[in-house]
Amino acid sequence: VDSFSLTMATTSPSCRFVTNKMCPFAQKAWIALEAANANYKLEQVSLYGPGGKPDWFWKLNPKGEVPILVIDDSVVLADSDLILDEIGRVLDSSTSS
Repeated sequence: VDSFSLTMATTSPSCRFVTNKMCPFAQKAWIALEAANANYKLEQVSLYGPGGKPDWFWKLNPKGEVPILVIDDSVVLADSDLILDEIGRVLDSSTSS
């Protein structure tokens, strides 16, 4: 996990945040991304309903849960606590330099 960093607002988006706005776990990660002024692309998925979740979503997280943060199209964090940890790590490193 040390080989990448969350993109802050000064660079082009390389983070993709996959969520459903009704999920409280996703909401806390979303709030943290906003508070950190992170630059990311938001993608919403339906958790229920006809057709189910799209195939690309299942490839990112076979558990079928949100939130998911994809960084640089290579690192997938599929847990709100892991996302919060990464945001904290990036903020800590940016204030200590």
